[in-house]
Amino acid sequence: MKRPTTRESLITNLNRLMKLNKLSNRQVGLKAGISPKQVGNILNGESNPTVDTTDKLAAAFGLTGWALISPNLNYDIARTSQLETLIDNYSRSSGKGRSAIDLMAEMAATHNSNG
Repeated sequence: MKRPTTRESLITNLNRLMKLNKLSNRQVGLKAGISPKQVGNILNGESNPTVDTTDKLAAAFGLTGWALISPNLNYDIARTSQLETLIDNYSRSSGKGRSAIDLMAEMAATHNSNG
């Protein structure tokens, strides 16, 4: 399966979050401090948002910018610090420790998809 581009992930996640929270372009724009037209242009792929704009959009949903552009965003996990803690722990681990984390994540994902 082809990995989505950063722009595709942003559009997908922003659409999903707006639907989940029942928010319009206008409401998101107000919360993010950008214009509703800019929100629409981003959703339509007509605008390349800056990092600052992406951070503002993410903050409107209580997220970080990098979470908003992550493929397969899990909103419940992204709203907590669990993912940041996992990344921090992974980064501080040795090669052997990262391999163990990778194996555990693979096993958990396989278990989850099987039942």
